Amino acid sequence: MPHGKEVFHTGNANLGQLHESRWQWLEQVAGPAVALPTEYPDGY
Repeated sequence: MPHGKEVFHTGNANLGQLHESRWQWLEQVAGPAVALPTEYPDGY
């Protein structure tokens, strides 16, 4: 699975496949995972 900025170089990649591969990667990672919102509320 691509990580970080590499994911933006996939061109017309199927978004569903991207989400599935991220989900599978998260299930295999040891330790906590941090998810940040794509849009921040006012005040950040």
